[in-house]
Amino acid sequence: MDLNKLVGRGASKAEPYVTICGDGWLLIENISTVCECNEIMIRIKSGGLEIIVWGEEMTVENYINNSCQIRGRIKSVELFRKEGAK
Repeated sequence: MDLNKLVGRGASKAEPYVTICGDGWLLIENISTVCECNEIMIRIKSGGLEIIVWGEEMTVENYINNSCQIRGRIKSVELFRKEGAK
């Protein structure tokens, strides 16, 4: 599978990959760091993006190999491009 064709633009291995399964599980790959984590919000930096996951009873699991799993009742996922990042 050609990822560039799938996403319709130049994809980079530095870009985050986000997989969501229902409203209870989320996997984010290619992360730089988990910046903030509490029961209602998890904030992650990845490449030129900041990813904020909102929900209830949120936990970060399996934070290894530049990826992490998030569990809880996920309400929303926000993506913010950092200023100056492409």
